[in-house]
Amino acid sequence: MSTNPSASFQKGALPQTSSPKRPLEPSSLQPLHSPWRHTKYHIKSLGSGWISDHEGRMGSVFKSNFLCVRVRISTVPEHLRDRVDGVMRMFDGRLMEIQGVTCRVWLLEILKELVKGGFVRGGGEDAVGELERECKEIGNVHAEAAARNE
Repeated sequence: MSTNPSASFQKGALPQTSSPKRPLEPSSLQPLHSPWRHTKYHIKSLGSGWISDHEGRMGSVFKSNFLCVRVRISTVPEHLRDRVDGVMRMFDGRLMEIQGVTCRVWLLEILKELVKGGFVRGGGEDAVGELERECKEIGNVHAEAAARNE
C-alpha cells in the first residue's frame, strides 16, 4: 500500500480557498452521493473555549457562523482516509493546548502535521505562510458579511 497520497501542495498550487461569496468551482467538488465523501473538519469557539465540529457532510459548511474562508486541501484516496482522519482529529480534546488557538491557527497546525506525515507535498514554511496570508486576505474582505452570517 502506497503512503504517498495524490495531494499536491506546491508554491503556485496552494490548496483551493473560497469564501461564501467566491465558492469553489462546482466541478472541483464531488456530489454528496459520491463514494468520495467529503468531510468538513472544523473547530468553533464557544466563547470560553474551542471544540471540534467535524461532519461527514460538506453541505452544512456554509451554515457555520462567521465563516470567511473554506480551504480544500485535497481529495484523499480511499486507502489513506483513516490515517488522514486521525491527523485531522489529533488535537480534538486538547484544542486549548494550541497557543493562540483559532480556527485559522488550528488549520495551520493540522496542515503542518499533514506535511510532516507525507500526506501533503511541497508544503514548507513559505507555502504554509502563503496560504495563511491568502486566508487572512479573503477573511478580512468577508469578515463583516460573515459577522452578519450572510
